[in-house]
Amino acid sequence: VTDLLGSEASSVLPLFEKLFNLEPSDPVISQRLNYLDAEQLRQQNFIAIRNLLLAVADRYPLVIIFEDLHWADEISLDLLSFLIESINDHPLMILAITRPMPESILEGVLDVSRQFLGDRCGIIQLDSLSEHQSDQLLYGLLGVLEIPEQVRAQIIQRASGVPFYIEETLRMLIDKHILVQEDGGWVLDAKVDLDLEVPENLQDLILTRFDRLLPEQRRILQTASVIGREFSAELLSTVISFDDPVQLNALLGDLVEKAFILPAADQGYRGYFFRHVLTSDAVYRTLLRRDRNRLHGLVANSIEQVFAGQLESQVEVLAGHYLRSEYLDKALHYLILAGRKSAREYANIQAQRYFEEARTLLSDVEYSPEQAWQVWLGLGDVLVFIGEYEAARSCYAELVGSFISSRGVEFRSRQHVVYRKIATTYERQGEFDQALEQLETAAQKLLTAGKSSPVAKAQILNDKGWIQFLRGNFQEARSSLQSALDLVAGSDELSVVASINNRLGAVSYQLREYKQAARYVRESLELRKKLQDLSGEARLYNNLGLLGLMSGDLHEAKSNFYQSIELLEKVGDTEGIALANINLGLVKYDLGDFAAAREHLGKAVSISQRIGHRFYLGLANMYLGRLESSQGGFERADELLAQSQEIFKELGAQDNLVD
Repeated sequence: VTDLLGSEASSVLPLFEKLFNLEPSDPVISQRLNYLDAEQLRQQNFIAIRNLLLAVADRYPLVIIFEDLHWADEISLDLLSFLIESINDHPLMILAITRPMPESILEGVLDVSRQFLGDRCGIIQLDSLSEHQSDQLLYGLLGVLEIPEQVRAQIIQRASGVPFYIEETLRMLIDKHILVQEDGGWVLDAKVDLDLEVPENLQDLILTRFDRLLPEQRRILQTASVIGREFSAELLSTVISFDDPVQLNALLGDLVEKAFILPAADQGYRGYFFRHVLTSDAVYRTLLRRDRNRLHGLVANSIEQVFAGQLESQVEVLAGHYLRSEYLDKALHYLILAGRKSAREYANIQAQRYFEEARTLLSDVEYSPEQAWQVWLGLGDVLVFIGEYEAARSCYAELVGSFISSRGVEFRSRQHVVYRKIATTYERQGEFDQALEQLETAAQKLLTAGKSSPVAKAQILNDKGWIQFLRGNFQEARSSLQSALDLVAGSDELSVVASINNRLGAVSYQLREYKQAARYVRESLELRKKLQDLSGEARLYNNLGLLGLMSGDLHEAKSNFYQSIELLEKVGDTEGIALANINLGLVKYDLGDFAAAREHLGKAVSISQRIGHRFYLGLANMYLGRLESSQGGFERADELLAQSQEIFKELGAQDNLVD
C-alpha cells in the first residue's frame, strides 16, 4: 500500500487494518474511524480499495475476475458497481462470471456497466452446446477413439448440451473400467458389454460415481459437503477426528484424481473445493436429516476451535451451521453477531435477514433480555436504513412495550435511545408533531433514568432542532441546536458536533446571516476532515460555495466548488459532480468567464445524460440557454430552453418553469 499510494497510504492503511482485524499502525487515525457511521465507513473502504486497484492498474494493465458472482452479497455487488464507475480512464478490465439471473440484483450492476462504459461493456452469453458441439467435445476429450453409435447417441441425448454431464459420463465409464488408458490414450475395454445404461440426469450420474467410492472417501465428501463448497484439510480433519494426516492426504488425493474435488493451492492453506456445486449438492442430499443436523453442529464446533482467534470473520458461517443443527441457542447468538456485523458494513439486506431469522428463533429457544433487546433494536435500525419506517416502529414498540424494558434498571435506562429512534421514523415520514412528542418522551426517560450523558441530551436536542428547521421555525431550531452544541463542544464525539454545526449553518443561511453560516460550515468541515469523511467534506465545500454565491464573494465560491468537485471525483459521487459543475458554471458566468462557464455546464449536461438525471439536465440546459442568449446565440438558446422547459414540465418542477 505504501509503495503504491505514497503519501495517501497513511489514511488508507488504517482502513485495511480494520477490514482485516489487524493491529492498528496509527492508533489516533484508527480511533477516528470509530466515529464514522456505517455508510461513511463503507464509502471510505470502497475508496481505499478502488484507489489501490487503480494504482496497480496505472503501473501495468490489470484484469480483475469475479467468479460465481451469483453468490455475491449486496456489499460486494455495491463495490463492483463503484469500481465500474471509476475505471473509465484506466487500463483495467473487469470480468464477472455468473449464472443467468435476469430478475436479480445483478441487473443493477449491468445497468451501471452500460451507463458508464457504453459499448465497452460486453455480455458473453454461454448457451447449451448444440448436438454437433457436444460431439466435438466428446471426441476432443477422448481423442480419435471410435465410440459405438448407441453409446454416443445415449450420452449426447442425455447431456442436453451440458458439458459437465458429458465429462461426468466419461468419468463414470473410467470408474467402471469401461474406458481405460493405453499407450497414452483412451480405449474401450473389449471384454466389457457396451450395452450400458447412462443415468438420465446429472444428480443420478454423480451419485452413480459417488456410490462406487470407498466408505472413507464417501464419509469425507459427505462431511465436506456440509462444510460448504470450499473447505480446508485442517477443518475437515477436526470434524471427522481423523488422526492420520498422511492417510487423509492420500484419500483427498484420490478424490482429486477422480475429479470430485480440486486443490485450492493459491489460498495459503491446504484447501480444497468441490469441482462443481452440483456435486456438492448431490452428495449433501445423501445424508439423512438427523445426520445433517449432527454434522452441522460438529462443523460449527470445529470452526470455533480452528478459528478461535478470529471468530469475527466466521460469525455468518457459524450462524448458518448452528441454524441447521440442534444447537439453536448458539444459532441465535451468532445470528445476532452476524446481523450487527452486516449492519456495521452497511449490508442492510443481509443484516435484515439475519435479524429476522433471530426474531423467529426467539419463540423456539430460551433467550436473555439482552439478546431480545439486540434483535428488536438491530432489526428496527436496519428497517430505518432501507426506509421501512412503520415496520421499524413496530420493532421499537416491541422494546418499550414488552417485558424487556421492565427487566431491571439497565434496560429502563436505555429507553431514551428507543424513543429517539421512533422519533426518527416519524421525522422521515414528515410527521413532525409525533416526532417531537417522541423526542420529549426520550428526554423524560433520560431524566427518569438519572443519566447525565451530555451526548445523549445533545443528540435529542439536535434532532429537535432539525425538525424545527424543517418546519421553518428557525429561531426555535437555533435555540435547540445551540443548546446541543454547548453540551458536546470540545468532546470526542466529532461526528455529532459536525452534524450540529452543519445544521446551525443551515439555520443561519435561511436567516440570511451568511458570514455566521460560513463559520458554522467551516467548523463542521474541519471536523469532517479529522474524520476523513470525504463525502461529508465535499458536501460542506459545496455549501461554502453556495454561501459565497449568496454573499457575492464569487472567487471564494469558485475555490470551494473546485474543492468540492475534486473530493466528489475521489468518492465517485457522479450526481454530486454534475451539480457542482452546474454551480461552478454559474460562478464562471457571473465572473464573465463565458468559455469556462460553457465548459462546466457542458460537463454537467454530459454527466446528467449519462446517468439519466433529468432534473440536473434541465438545470444545466437552462443555464446554458441563458449563456447562449447573453452571447447572442438566440437560436441555440431557444433550443436549450425548450428542452429544459419540457423536462421541468415532465417533472412538475414549477419553480424552475418560472425561471
